[in-house]
Amino acid sequence: MFTCKVTAHKASKTRVYPSIRLPKEYGSIIGKSAEIIPTSHEGKQAFLVVVDQESVHSVLTSPLEARVENLEKQLAVLQKSAS
Repeated sequence: MFTCKVTAHKASKTRVYPSIRLPKEYGSIIGKSAEIIPTSHEGKQAFLVVVDQESVHSVLTSPLEARVENLEKQLAVLQKSAS
């Protein structure tokens, strides 16, 4: 889970759309089609975004988990080059 601010995307002088940025770890979905389903969560407005792409992981990794995984890979490369 992560948090972000809803910002304004100005398509023209008269058209302004709400915009939400996802972490860069989700860059692979850029250009993919998505369904946006209005819903609620704990009494608050929510949106379920369903991307037209098979999930690589059955459970999405958090940005922290992605960073740890990257560091572990880098450490393995360093250990291999040191031996």
